[in-house]
Amino acid sequence: MLAVLLIAIPASAAWKEKMLHSFQSIPDGAEPVGALAFDKSGNLYGTTGWGGGNDCPGVAQCGVVYQAQPPVKKGQPWAEKVIYTFQGKNSNDGSTPEGGLMFDDAGNLYGTTGYGGAGNCVLLGTTTGCGTVFELSPPQQKGGAWTETILYSFQGDQDGYVPHDDLVFDKQGNIYGATLFGGGYGHCNDFYGFCGTVFELIKPKTKGGAWTEQVLHSFRGTDLNVLTGDGANPNGGLIFDAKGAIYGTTTPEATVSRSAETRRRSGAVPCSSWSLLRAMVIPGPGKPFTLSNTRMVLALMPE
Repeated sequence: MLAVLLIAIPASAAWKEKMLHSFQSIPDGAEPVGALAFDKSGNLYGTTGWGGGNDCPGVAQCGVVYQAQPPVKKGQPWAEKVIYTFQGKNSNDGSTPEGGLMFDDAGNLYGTTGYGGAGNCVLLGTTTGCGTVFELSPPQQKGGAWTETILYSFQGDQDGYVPHDDLVFDKQGNIYGATLFGGGYGHCNDFYGFCGTVFELIKPKTKGGAWTEQVLHSFRGTDLNVLTGDGANPNGGLIFDAKGAIYGTTTPEATVSRSAETRRRSGAVPCSSWSLLRAMVIPGPGKPFTLSNTRMVLALMPE
């Protein structure tokens, strides 16, 4: 059973779990993914990778964005409703969310879908799209519909493919995230190709303008079973430190990677210039050095 859960701390030391909602699949969601987000009124928002609809091309269902409203009176159930159902590639929309949501200061929601969009990525003979970054704007009037805008459609190959996990804002309102595949380097999956990226979406200078995407780093993973000293298939989302560096993780090499970010805004460092500072290869405890048990710790710094 897939559900939204509440874990509360009572006066005693034990935590208590409460189920807020059990998803029912189509037309409700199924398989919730990624981080939840609260609005200022205490409503919860999240995504599901499945459910919603069953007519999106690809290997999964369309997915939804949902809202869960807290009860008016203590002890009453939370009220869940689907606020957006994805339509998929055939409708120039995203499908199958792969990460959670985040709010901006204006109350808009942002997230990713692993498939759909304007890209022409093909999976198992079907054009599924390469994934999207989307924005959902709240209704102008109470009870109205949320409005979706596709901020960027990934193109695969040298660009990313299957954006995955949660996004993050910098102080200027630019968006950062990662894709599981794409980027043009390595051989990490026979069906998808290449080893993933970290990307930036630069906020337009004028309202309603186009967001500009830049690939900050393309992971190299392994190439014909040869270690490259880099990670592959980033997962787990990204975070910033106080100096603007980005941290994240990759699989299957289980790396922790560090990249740098906003120094370019002073004009000192171009965003597209990145270099591998060092790589350390660490076999598992008590194990010989082999490709299958190797772990790497990386540092990525701007040139």
